Amino acid sequence: MKSSFALSLALSLAFATLCPLIPSVDAQDKATKTTDPSGTWRWEYDLGGETMKDSVRLNLSKDNKLVGHYKGREEKLVEIKDAKIEGDALSFLLGLDFQGTPLKLEFKGKIKGDEIDGNVAVSTGDGSQEYPWAPKRSVLMEDVVGEWQMKIEAGDRTLEPVVTISKDGDKYKAKYASGQDFTADVTELKVENNQLSFNVSGEVNGTKIKADYKGRPYGDKIQGKIAYVLGDNSGELDFAGARKPVEKK
Repeated sequence: MKSSFALSLALSLAFATLCPLIPSVDAQDKATKTTDPSGTWRWEYDLGGETMKDSVRLNLSKDNKLVGHYKGREEKLVEIKDAKIEGDALSFLLGLDFQGTPLKLEFKGKIKGDEIDGNVAVSTGDGSQEYPWAPKRSVLMEDVVGEWQMKIEAGDRTLEPVVTISKDGDKYKAKYASGQDFTADVTELKVENNQLSFNVSGEVNGTKIKADYKGRPYGDKIQGKIAYVLGDNSGELDFAGARKPVEKK
């Protein structure tokens, strides 16, 4: 029993990597024949000799409802409207104010992997003009901040630890919690090549535990693999989880 409990908790620790409770992007695509655009899409363009860096964060729910927020030069989030995904065709609308001039932007494009080939039509009271739009989906540390609910099937146990990632000044940190009886700091937290990874280590009933996890986040979803060492035993597991929505005040 001691070893079984320790293994379950070890897997829970390992799984503490942000992981989604819903199917993988590939699995979901095959099931619905709809490309999942979830994630942060970034692009650059020239405006009056200045390089602008914009982004839009999208999330596709289980019932295929697409929502998202745009972030531009003012660094504030603006909700997008009429977001749709049909097959691999993405479209949404955005309303902005540029130096007192109201703008309507209509984005359209075809998704292929982590790239979009499309255009954006910018409309003002004087007419409309179309520009190329070719954003790329990428993952930065700012994209994974939040509280992530995990779920791991460990033998006859279902483990549901929580990993909370936050920003402290210019650094990021994370904490792991499994119920009320175990918490731990997360070390080596980083994002490289669009992959989130971090380590958790500790001791349960005298048994040392070390878990290294690595996965690809897609918006509020993540899934990947856990390499664990439990005493004299080691192995690898899959993990999945989802970020909890932020409660509106």
